[in-house]
Order: sequence, then C-alpha cells, then structure tokens
Amino acid sequence: MKRTIALALSLAMSILFVAGCGGASSSAAPASQAAPVSSEAAVSGAPAADAGKYADYPSKPVNYIITASAGGGLDICARMLAPYFQAELGKDAVVTVSNVTGGANWVGWGEMMNAAPDGYTISNIHTPQVYSYLNKSLKNQNTLESFNLLCNCVTDYCLIAVRADDERFADVNDLKSFAEYIKAHADQEFLVALTSKGGADELVMLDFNKTEGITNITGVNHSKGISEAKSAFLGGHVDIYSGKVGDTLAGYKDGTIKVLGVMSNERSKLMPDVPTAIEQGYDIVNGSSRGIVAQPGMDPELKEIIVSALRRAQENPEYLKAMEEAGYEVDYMEGQEYEDYMKAMEAVVIEYADELGYN
Repeated sequence: MKRTIALALSLAMSILFVAGCGGASSSAAPASQAAPVSSEAAVSGAPAADAGKYADYPSKPVNYIITASAGGGLDICARMLAPYFQAELGKDAVVTVSNVTGGANWVGWGEMMNAAPDGYTISNIHTPQVYSYLNKSLKNQNTLESFNLLCNCVTDYCLIAVRADDERFADVNDLKSFAEYIKAHADQEFLVALTSKGGADELVMLDFNKTEGITNITGVNHSKGISEAKSAFLGGHVDIYSGKVGDTLAGYKDGTIKVLGVMSNERSKLMPDVPTAIEQGYDIVNGSSRGIVAQPGMDPELKEIIVSALRRAQENPEYLKAMEEAGYEVDYMEGQEYEDYMKAMEAVVIEYADELGYN
C-alpha cells in the first residue's frame, strides 16, 4: 500500500489538552457570510434528516469550530464549504464558523471533544499538526481515536522544486536527475526551505533523502511560515523548495519555479503536466489534509446524516469550481478510506519520531 504522509506540525506550540481548558479566542460568523450560495445550490439536495428520530435535526445552529485564526487556509476552506453544507442539511439549517485558537489547536479540539455528541458541534482536523499527541515530552493523552472522523475535504499536496533560473539545475527536470545531481556533488551542502519543524515539507525531504541515500541536503526551518520560506528560496538564500501545490502555484504558472514532482497519488489538476513522485518511481504521497471531525460518542445514524450532507456539498459543481479557482484541491474521503489514510499518515510520523524529536 502506498505510504501517505501529511502537513505542518507546530511542535514548539503544542501543549497537553486538558478538559475544559480556557484561553480560547473565538469569533463566529454565519455561514451565509462565508460565500454566496446560488438558488440552485440551496435546493441541490433534500434535507439529510427527513425521517426517523432525527427528523427535526438540525433544530438549532451547528457550530463548526476552526482551530486557527480567521483568514488562513483552514478558515477560508471552512467558510467556502459552510453554506453548501448548510443547504444540504435543509432549508432551516444554520451553520456557523467559529475560530477557537490557542494551544496549537488543542483548545479548539478540546471544546469540540467536551461538547455533547448531538451533531451541533463539529471541528476541523488537519495533518500533520494533529499528530502532536505523539510527542512524548508533551504528555498529551489524546490519540487518533479521540476524534470521530467524518470526512476529508482538501489536500494540498507537497512537491519538490528548484528555481528555473538556477543554472546548476538547468538539466534537472525530474526527481531522478535531481537526486543524481545532489549525490554527484556530495562534497557540497544543499539547503532546502522548510516551514515549521516537523511539517509535511520536512517529512517529504526525510523520506526522499532516505529513499535515495542522500546525506547532503539540510533543511532550514522558517518560523514565520510559508511566505518566509518561499522568499528565502526565491531570493537564493537556499537551494531547494519543499513546499505545496497551493503556495507554489503562482511561481509555477509564471515560470520562475521548476516543479520536479508532486507527492500525490494522481497528477494535480492545478499542475497537470508535472508527474507525481509515484510516476517517477518514488513511493511517496504527502500533503496537508483538512477534514471534519466530531465526538466519538455520536450515534452512527446521526453521523450518517451529517456525512451525507457533507458529501453532497462537496460534490456540488458550483462549490468545486469555487475551490479550484481559489487554488484548493478537493480530496473527499470518508469511512474506512479516511480512517486508513489518517492511520497511514500517523505511521509516517512515528517512523520519523526520532528525527522530529518526539521520543
């Protein structure tokens, strides 16, 4: 089975989740303000709960917790999805998006976990940040089983790139020739721009280096995130960029960045002419995945109502078009497929636990 590896761990900020912990910074906005919904979208599906003991669900607003500040990728994706999810729940449904920050996501996740499993509180989950519970020094008692996985929404896949004007890599156009060049210059150290320690971009380079037996690529973490890492790369302060499709798209389109391979199972719709790592003989799939979770104690019948609405929302052509135009790739998964995916990503983090400082 192909290995799947996942997106940016905030190790330095991760803390132990304590039930009922305070310090959350929260704001809420009606989903109707997140993105316009056409009349067609509003009637695209029948209400999920049209029979049975949940025939009246939802009878009050559904709180969709985002464990990050407003305006970031997690928040934007949630606010784009919310109105379509709301429409699929039924004409009287209301979905609000709340930003609950702090504790490297665990304040928001704690609020979700402490809520009743009644379908009125859900939250985002994203990788590999969620796997911070594996860091033994944090003594976090949570596991993947602390979350009831509803579905995955988006995956921003990782990639390896060089600058198009870097003459050293003039004849390097794929991952194999890249590896050969690096190993042929073993007396030199090559720097790669990374975001935070333990992010998906670092996991990609660790996996690639291990596969090829490369020892002369060194990661340089940038505490201010993607913008700082990309600036260092484009400014020539580092040699290589291990980033993601979304943050590399503009440079790929204008020709300043040469993408050597994308770490996805299938070619990115946003970079269709770039072969995947798998196509090039590397069993590496890596990306920043963003999904939705609830409490483990939720009634399976209620869970199916919610998941069905989320599924239909993410099949809506209007939503898919909006996401593509915004540079986000919808990567819908649910059920066993999603559980297997999350466990596979966790296994990769465990594999590199020593390098990540988790043990």
